[in-house]
Amino acid sequence: MFEMLDAGVKPTVRTYSALICGYAKVGMAVEAEETFNYMRKSGIRPDFLAYSVMLDILFRCNEITKAWVMYREMVRDGFTPDHILYEVMLQALRKENKVEEIKMMIRDMKELCGMNPQTISSFLVKGECYDLAA
Repeated sequence: MFEMLDAGVKPTVRTYSALICGYAKVGMAVEAEETFNYMRKSGIRPDFLAYSVMLDILFRCNEITKAWVMYREMVRDGFTPDHILYEVMLQALRKENKVEEIKMMIRDMKELCGMNPQTISSFLVKGECYDLAA
C-alpha cells in the first residue's frame, strides 16, 4: 500500500478491504486493524467487507469491547451483519457473558434485519445464548 502512496496512487475502499482480508487470512490481526484505522484516518469510509472482517478478527481475538464499538459504528454507517457474522458475535458475547449486548443484538436482528422469532431463536441456540437472552 505504501508503494502505491509513494507513487501518488490513492488506495480505494476496495484496496483497503483486500489488504484487511489478506492480513486476516494469514493471522496478522494487528496489521489488519492498523490498515483499517489508516483507511478511516484517510477519510475513506469502510465497506461491509472491511467491517465484517475486522469484527470477525476482533471477536475471535477476544477484543470484545473494541468489537462492540466497531459493531455499533457499522450499524450507524448503515451496514447490517450477515448470518455468519451474527453467529460469531453471539458466540463471543456469550463466552464473556455480555447479556446486555446480546439483548441489544437481538433487538438489532429484529429491527435492522426483520428476522422473525424462529430465526433469532435458531441463532441463540447456535450461539448457546438462549438462557442469557430470556
